[in-house]
Amino acid sequence: MRRIYRILACVLGVCMIAAGCSSERQSADVAWPMQVSVRITCGNLSGNGVIWEEKDGEAVVATAGHVLEAGRDISVTFFDGRQVTASEFVKSTQADLAFIRLDTSKNKYPSVTKKTDKNEILVQEQIVFSYEWQGDDFTPHLGIVQEPWIYMDDFAQYMIYLNMKTAPGMSGGGVFDEQDRLVGILCGGTEDGEAAAVPLSLMESIYISENF
Repeated sequence: MRRIYRILACVLGVCMIAAGCSSERQSADVAWPMQVSVRITCGNLSGNGVIWEEKDGEAVVATAGHVLEAGRDISVTFFDGRQVTASEFVKSTQADLAFIRLDTSKNKYPSVTKKTDKNEILVQEQIVFSYEWQGDDFTPHLGIVQEPWIYMDDFAQYMIYLNMKTAPGMSGGGVFDEQDRLVGILCGGTEDGEAAAVPLSLMESIYISENF
């Protein structure tokens, strides 16, 4: 099996801000992974994210760290088109990962409750997908796991190595398996159809250590 470990985050990392969602969807019309997916804009950058946790009128969104810039306003758009400005965020020093805190007291949203871990992913067989936002539409990108837990020098950490065609602005989006369970967060990709994601197990340990 040919293995290429240089995954350039900038290839899929961020894109210029596109038009936000204009229509409000009903949750009954939208698949669960889409309901927990969000669009993030920060300055001139944009990316995706997932609703990691929601309780007591607040939501925490997980995304790729390079999607965010310090000193810039962060706007999060939910699947139904509603937008919220972030109150605070934290970037991990351990991985290309960040968590954003939002006030969702006016509207409740589901969070990621379906999760898997690296031990359940089938190497070279497991089908996964992530989303590209195009205006107010969701476009799924299918991929196949090549390595569920492998060290990548570009990220200086263990990652999930995928075969997946990606597009600018997909960074930070959730990677889901066929059972709609969260596998990790998409962080980088190449024009050759290679991609890398922060594994869920690493996300969980970092979130606990950040005490956010």
